[in-house]
Amino acid sequence: MFGRGGVRDILCIGLLTALTAVADISSGTALHVGPTVRAPSVDGELSDQCWRDATMASGFITTFAQWVGRQTTALVTYDDTSLYLAFRCEEPTPEKLTARAVRRDSNQIFSDDNVEFFLDTNYDRETYYHFVVNPAGKSYEAYCHTSDKEAIREEDWDPDWQLTTRVGIDHWVAEIAIPFAALGTARPKPGSVWGLNLNRSQRLDARDGTYSSWAAIGQGFNRPDAFGKLIFGAPADISYSVISLGDPVAGGKLRMILRNGKDEPATVRTQWGVSPSWADTATEAATTHLAEHAQSEIVIPYEVPARSWDDIPLGPMGAVDFKLEVADAVSGNSVDIKKGSFEWGWGPVMDLSMDRYYYTPDDRKMRIDLSLHTDVAVRAELVISRERLQNWPMDDELGVWPANLRRQDVALVPGKQDYSLPIDIADLDSGRYIVSVHLVDDAGSRVHSIHRVFIKRRIDPAEMPPHTVTVDIRSDGILLRDGKPFCPFFGMSSQTSPLATDCFNTRYGNSKAGLVSKPLDRPKVGLPWVTTEDDKVFVVLPDEERMLRGIRGKVLARKSDPSLLCWLIKTEAIIPMVREVEGKRVPLNNVEEYRKVREFVKSIAPTHLTSIYVSHSHYVSRFKDSADIIEVGYPSSSFENRLLPHLTRDLKEIRKVLGPGKPFFFWIGSSIPSPEKRTAEEIRCASYLALMYGAAGIVFHMGHRGVDPTFTRHWSVYSGLSREVAEVFAMLTSPQQEPEPKITVVPDSIDYRVRQYNDRLYLIAVNTADHLVEATVSIGDVRVIPKRIGLRFENRDIDPQGNRFNDTFTAYEPHVYEFEP
Repeated sequence: MFGRGGVRDILCIGLLTALTAVADISSGTALHVGPTVRAPSVDGELSDQCWRDATMASGFITTFAQWVGRQTTALVTYDDTSLYLAFRCEEPTPEKLTARAVRRDSNQIFSDDNVEFFLDTNYDRETYYHFVVNPAGKSYEAYCHTSDKEAIREEDWDPDWQLTTRVGIDHWVAEIAIPFAALGTARPKPGSVWGLNLNRSQRLDARDGTYSSWAAIGQGFNRPDAFGKLIFGAPADISYSVISLGDPVAGGKLRMILRNGKDEPATVRTQWGVSPSWADTATEAATTHLAEHAQSEIVIPYEVPARSWDDIPLGPMGAVDFKLEVADAVSGNSVDIKKGSFEWGWGPVMDLSMDRYYYTPDDRKMRIDLSLHTDVAVRAELVISRERLQNWPMDDELGVWPANLRRQDVALVPGKQDYSLPIDIADLDSGRYIVSVHLVDDAGSRVHSIHRVFIKRRIDPAEMPPHTVTVDIRSDGILLRDGKPFCPFFGMSSQTSPLATDCFNTRYGNSKAGLVSKPLDRPKVGLPWVTTEDDKVFVVLPDEERMLRGIRGKVLARKSDPSLLCWLIKTEAIIPMVREVEGKRVPLNNVEEYRKVREFVKSIAPTHLTSIYVSHSHYVSRFKDSADIIEVGYPSSSFENRLLPHLTRDLKEIRKVLGPGKPFFFWIGSSIPSPEKRTAEEIRCASYLALMYGAAGIVFHMGHRGVDPTFTRHWSVYSGLSREVAEVFAMLTSPQQEPEPKITVVPDSIDYRVRQYNDRLYLIAVNTADHLVEATVSIGDVRVIPKRIGLRFENRDIDPQGNRFNDTFTAYEPHVYEFEP
């Protein structure tokens, strides 16, 4: 994946989304392979005896820690002269395979269906050979190494090797022979170890492709430090091939082939664990007896427990974790363990959305859109209330409804799916409201329920920046504006909406969308963008003297500008750079070149900060000294279809790599991969979590296709959220007393922080689950037990019961509790 180290596809955000994720897998990714006495014919048939004896490598996991539906099996063996590999790629619709690359070493191959393999022949975890093959038999090869911490990819390395591909009725095959001489090595001795990864890119089952590997490597395939091991000498005692996972909804069946590589019989125990978030883990198992050098196909049926639909989740309807373990039943030794999730059913039985997330006191009406994909109900009960209500709260004596409640019965029309409900909210008080819809069948029973939130509040004008600004970095990586913590809140879009005005306090490029009056600025130093030639993308820098002269002019022109937050050195910092010298393009070391630019800017304006944007997590450590501020977009969260599952893990990794004192801005893809994939709930939740895990600022990427103004709920988030961010950031960054008051929150899906601020104690808590959660807060320090608890931004109170209280969190909802003494 990603020839040129991920460079070409940086410009295609679809492919960018596959760069990063750390899969939770595997007790071991070691492949023991033995020699063959007869080489294969390399005809794409895989009928040779050597393949029937070879070690199988399977159980491919995507870069986002998911089981891939169309599985892949690799076969590996060798003889005195060559290494032999074969890939069988399950593909039920082979006529739809993509194979556009027409010449050798074309970067177009990375947009094709393909298989890739990586060989670290000296096992130094730095240098390796990279091979790519598409279904049409076109190939790409490169020798990869590092120089001064910069990745070097020698694409002109063209070894002599054999390759044949064949497309079948339900699969495609690549059969390969690579002479050891082409790799600069002799036949490996028994016990020799190489680094290895086996990978597949599929273009059919996702708009942006699906990327999976045997070693289950996240953060891109070009990760020699994370490669598995290829161990020469003898075939694996037991190896396996996953043929298919089946359909978890229609009745799951795991199909596998088990192979015994030993000279004696073997007994294999295969376990398949099913762990839905709404039920306990269930494990199905099979015990298989294999004769010496025999193989057998097994089928393990399994069921995913039905989900209770008393709360329709926000997001995929079926996200289940599966764990495969293959073990020697006699010794008990594990052969392999693979873990990953599997998702299906993006179409929920019911969906609910309001036309905005934040409403103002001037808003008289709201529109509720209800979409149904079930025919089990005859009517829908709609309730809008300050708290989640199980039953209608009518006052029986007075026969009236509370002022801050709305209810409505909706008769459902057979065959009709979409309902639009206008609701009068003019006299609703300010605060947070839960909208609940219950589907009721003809027996009067509630069969499905869904709960969403909106907030009605006054949006006061944003704080005006001071006339003079000094920006510094605190020891914990927080930016200080005139000595006070300041959170840059960026937004950019090629489209605008009146619902997102007066909210972004820092300019993002040339955008004026949603900016407060006199925002701070982050101008570019003036380095060129990219050049594309022959499917290759790179940056051509002018000669150094002219480049520095241009930078000097820009910096001097704004040296005394009080609105300048920092200088942006470069976006997409990992794109290779060259400089034309005497008519030739000379490759440059990106890291050193950007450090040079940073030092030059600081020599002119020592008090100005600099930033650089890195969109590949694997490169953050390399560029962390190339600017004062690192801007980071993680494809596994920032730009993935689902924003939140890997977010906290990615934020922790950023802080670990950068260290405690380095500021970073976290990018959230508001329009990437598409606006349809981003809900207002996710954007708000991700913003809170980014600040809780140490981000110094937030950047909303709203470019490329943009966010259409008709996405009113999406656009309405930013103005209200910007006010919340300002307050929450002040709480999170306030110096704290030791020890911290002991407060615990259950369940584990609630992430929280306890902070002292302005002589008050605050609990900032966020539900990271995709469904409604009833949480319990326990206060272990009697000194801080309050008489009353107010909720910021929600205009409601909670009276604690002794040292604890309960509260409802809808999907991805944050609460900020203020303890009142």
